[in-house]
Amino acid sequence: MIYIFEGPDFSGKTTLAEKVSKYFNWPVFFKPDTKKYFPNDWDKYQNFYTLLTYNFFLQWPNDRPLIVDRLWLSAIIYSKSFDRKDDLSFIDPKECYEKRLRNIFIKIDNFETIEKRLNRGDDKKILDRMHDIWKLYQDYYKLNDKINGSLYINGEDSIENNLDKIVKWIENEENSSNR
Repeated sequence: MIYIFEGPDFSGKTTLAEKVSKYFNWPVFFKPDTKKYFPNDWDKYQNFYTLLTYNFFLQWPNDRPLIVDRLWLSAIIYSKSFDRKDDLSFIDPKECYEKRLRNIFIKIDNFETIEKRLNRGDDKKILDRMHDIWKLYQDYYKLNDKINGSLYINGEDSIENNLDKIVKWIENEENSSNR
């Protein structure tokens, strides 16, 4: 199976993805900083990257677990947040479930938690953008609270508690898939 960590910036998803990867000794896939490599055509390459990786993961062998830091939900939310006109219609959460992609959604109920972790209290533009992104995640979680193959984690809990919950859930998913 492929386990996809999704959540707003500074929610702890990269830290948790790394720890889960180490715990199970599975590879972890991190999204490259497309803005760094394609500063002038970021939107175009962002959409291309999402399409390419989404299709790659759908072809990933069933017997090789993989941890992924961000994929389909982040593409949808960041596209909306930056008013991009990305065509993300190819993303189908039901197909993800059928193809053995599992979601670990990191929820942060209080924006102040992200604000503290971001540590940029003087940059109102960045804080406003982060708040908009956080709000889109919150709205998405409310609308899609019961997506099959998904675990919701409170990003305000300790890393250790969340790691324990994720490990138990993954072990259950792996045992269920081997039956």
